[in-house]
Amino acid sequence: MTPVAVAAVETSSIAQGMVTADAMVKQAEVDVLEATVLSPGRYWILIGGEVATVRAAHRRGVEIAGDTLLDQLFIPQLHAGVLPALRGVVPASDDDSVGVLETLTAASAIVAADAAAKAAGIVLRDLRLANGIGGKGVVVLSGSLPDVQAAVDGGRADAQKRGMLARAARAHRLMLFARVIGTVVCTEKVPAWRGQRLLLVEATDPAGIPAGGRPFTAIDLVSAAQGQLVFVVRGREAAVALANPENPADAAIVGLIDDVQRYKSGTGR
Repeated sequence: MTPVAVAAVETSSIAQGMVTADAMVKQAEVDVLEATVLSPGRYWILIGGEVATVRAAHRRGVEIAGDTLLDQLFIPQLHAGVLPALRGVVPASDDDSVGVLETLTAASAIVAADAAAKAAGIVLRDLRLANGIGGKGVVVLSGSLPDVQAAVDGGRADAQKRGMLARAARAHRLMLFARVIGTVVCTEKVPAWRGQRLLLVEATDPAGIPAGGRPFTAIDLVSAAQGQLVFVVRGREAAVALANPENPADAAIVGLIDDVQRYKSGTGR
């Protein structure tokens, strides 16, 4: 069962961290989700439970940690996707964009993951804390390009404010299969889009089966029909396909797919 609230204390001293963890669990009735040594020479305790008890234990932990306190967090309503990502049990999926947030502490990575998941409809893929990565935290998330952009921006904000952001980045598949599922009508467009048709598409696998993720809008350059399987290019490469490359497009339909043949492995045919 996902706890309602979580809190954590991260210390620069292993010995003081253990004392802090002991004080926190004695202060209030909470569940210990993690209590472990982190590299390089840090200690980390993550607790969960009801808001009031977790808040009380968190306050006690910050007090006991004293000048060994590196970072801390208290989240009264944790997003349901954070703990599965931390435990490494998120199923694989074929999303078209990936975002990465790199923070300087474990606590700031948890906060960034929670904020990112609440900012947009993405999936938290992985959440790694400290060990083997120089004491840093790394959040990996995926989804549609607009959602990943919004999630990375949301997750980055708190870490930047606290001076705990190491790096934030986004990557996406530049070319993908998609199916036309609707039209988008705009009475007014920017000059670079005038005369261009906008279609609503959803990403698919090569067989045309929906790959998941939110539908998105693409400029139609090949007169695609409703229900047709098409080839879409994403990112700034989409703008290059238009007559005026200085335009705000980030998705364009550049091909109509008639057939897809996959060679058998090792045969070349």
